[in-house]
Amino acid sequence: MLCGYISLSILALLVLQYSVNASSAGKQGVTPEAKLQQIRDLASKAKGNVITLDDSTYAYYATAKPRPYTLMVFLTAAHPKFKCGVCKEIDAEFTTMAESYKSGAKGADDKEIFFLRLDYENSQRVFQSYQVNSVPLLFHMGPQLGTEKPGSEYQISARDRYQVPTHPDAESLANFLNDRAGVSIKIERSKIVSYIILFVLFALLAAMVQPVIYSMPLILRFLQWKPLWMVVSLGVYTCAISGFIYDIIRNPQMYHANPHTGQIQYFYPQSGSQFVIEGFIIGFLNLGCAVSLIVTLVFAPYFKDEQNRTIGLICGLVGFFVCFRLIRSLYIMKNGWYGRAF
Repeated sequence: MLCGYISLSILALLVLQYSVNASSAGKQGVTPEAKLQQIRDLASKAKGNVITLDDSTYAYYATAKPRPYTLMVFLTAAHPKFKCGVCKEIDAEFTTMAESYKSGAKGADDKEIFFLRLDYENSQRVFQSYQVNSVPLLFHMGPQLGTEKPGSEYQISARDRYQVPTHPDAESLANFLNDRAGVSIKIERSKIVSYIILFVLFALLAAMVQPVIYSMPLILRFLQWKPLWMVVSLGVYTCAISGFIYDIIRNPQMYHANPHTGQIQYFYPQSGSQFVIEGFIIGFLNLGCAVSLIVTLVFAPYFKDEQNRTIGLICGLVGFFVCFRLIRSLYIMKNGWYGRAF
């Protein structure tokens, strides 16, 4: 009888121990493999391969450990009341990158990458945890296997944060992800719009063939009109002298506004760079010099009235002097050595 009670007691203890272990396992969460499969399922159902999360789901998939996958996170404010135009631009490019990754990109060591989107309207706790002051915010999160320092879940290093350019595109996002996660993504954009544009252009060209043939004598006379080429030459000269090609390559700021005083600065203080408006100011001043010389040497000497001829010459010379003087003073401002040398 005593042996029976002892056996029952041992059996009860074993059942209790199993229940405690099961409860502990439930509190620790699912296994890394199961969690990876869950987010795979979300990605397969997500539109554009971008998973939309909120306050109730973000912690589980993004910050809870372990996390055997890489994340690219996009925090945005899509509601019209926030007037975030760049958020819409990046959303489209972010989706393009995610779709391109899905279509065939492979990461280093076959680590999988998932793309998350969180909107401020339903993710305010997450935004507060990251101390977000402005949107859009994009950052990279590498895999977590439980060995990271506690409390670092909502800390973003400068290297993991994507610096949003003036004109964001999927290619720059892909380059950033390649640098951080070792994944090469070939951006693939929809060609339907391109095909439609080509079709419309060919249709327009076909429709214009007959009118162009009939109008050929008029077109030739127009092409031989000297003022046309003068205007074209001045336009090319203005774009070239204003640093237009530099603006296309370097994509500088339009101008600089001091965040403390609100003062606007149109000229970059050093010779190594320039603002867009600065280039066009210099370009138009050079154009003023060119027009002044044309008036002085081409038009004014042929005025029949002597008084008008004199006024034209004086106005042309004064205009050239003023424009050239302004150009020289601005050049000295950016290149201090020039004023001392000359």
